[in-house]
Order: sequence, then C-alpha cells, then structure tokens
Amino acid sequence: MKTTMVIAESHGLLRDLLALAVSSEAQMQVSSLCASGREVLAFCEKNAPDVLLIGCALEDMTGVSLLKKMHADHPETRVLMLTGEGNGEVLTLPIQEQPHGIFHRNDPLPVFYEVLRAVARGARYHSERVIRHANGGGHNGKTPHVKLTEREREVLVLLARGRSSKQIAHDLKLSPKTVDHYRADLMKKLDIHDVAGLTRHALKAGLVTLE
Repeated sequence: MKTTMVIAESHGLLRDLLALAVSSEAQMQVSSLCASGREVLAFCEKNAPDVLLIGCALEDMTGVSLLKKMHADHPETRVLMLTGEGNGEVLTLPIQEQPHGIFHRNDPLPVFYEVLRAVARGARYHSERVIRHANGGGHNGKTPHVKLTEREREVLVLLARGRSSKQIAHDLKLSPKTVDHYRADLMKKLDIHDVAGLTRHALKAGLVTLE
C-alpha cells in the first residue's frame, strides 16, 4: 500500500515541484495539493493522509500553527516541514513543536528524499543543515537574535504580505486594535519603525518569500 501525502504550499510552482518530486517515489501517492491551512484541515477531516508536507508559506497561517493543529486534531498524520529560515533562534520554535522531519530549501534533492523516506516509514529526521542552523552554525553574526511569539510571527507574516490591520484581525480572529498593538510590539522588539522595514526583516528571516 502506498504512503499517502498532502502537500501544503501557497506558491503554485513550488507546490507542483514538490508534488513532482514526491510522485517520483514508487511508494508515495499525492492525495491533495493545498494552498492554505484551512484547505488542509478540511481535507483531513474526510481522509487524513499518512504524511503532510508543509512548505515555506501558507495563505492563511504559519507552518507552525498548522503543525500544532495537526498534532491536536490528526495525531496519526506525520508532518514534514520545509523551511527557508537560516536563523537558529527562528528555527527553535518549529523544532520545539516536534514535526517528524524538517529539511531546508537549500538542501540538495537527495537530502529531501532521505528525510521524506524516513518520515514515511515512521522515523524522525531533521536534515544536517537544519540542525546546524538551529545550533547557531548558520548565523552570520550580523543580525541579533530576537525571540518572537508564534502570534507575533503570524502578524509579521501577514503584514509582510501587505494585509491591513482590519484584514489581519479577520484572518486571526482578533480586534484591529489588538493587531495594532502587535504591530507596535514588533517594531519595538525589532527596532524597526515602519511596515516596509518589517517586510524586509520577514524576507531576510525566510518567513515570507517574494511572489
């Protein structure tokens, strides 16, 4: 019996390339391609896959938020994450939430297959690059580490994608005033004083990518 997999990634080209790579494995079957966390959760309510691959970006939530929901609602599904983050402090949060596997966007294809096969058979596997970055080996020493909460990361990602306070409030089920408080806290923590600067920070940290 083939291992079923759902791929969640907001960028169409990357989503299709991941599906192509997975489909080349004889024992893997891609059951669904999703752009948002909501799509994933709706699909899993009907037929939870063996493995969920969370890409670098989702339309409506962070990968860590979806990982938490999967652990709570569908613990039988193993979760594999793709990260573009090279900051050890930023990588700490997804690792703490214990996905079954993490690989980096700069990992070569053979490493992707190593992680994929390990997770498919029930093992836990983080690529060496991810472990090195998480331990601080990938940090360039120029940007100080700033620890953000998961909610702050969610607000930062949505701000970087051009969402207004009202839109973010709707997406995260918060009041616009609360979103404004989060934005002010982010600017204070990061010593950044405009949304353009927050966007540059999110891009540099790998939290969002250029469309």
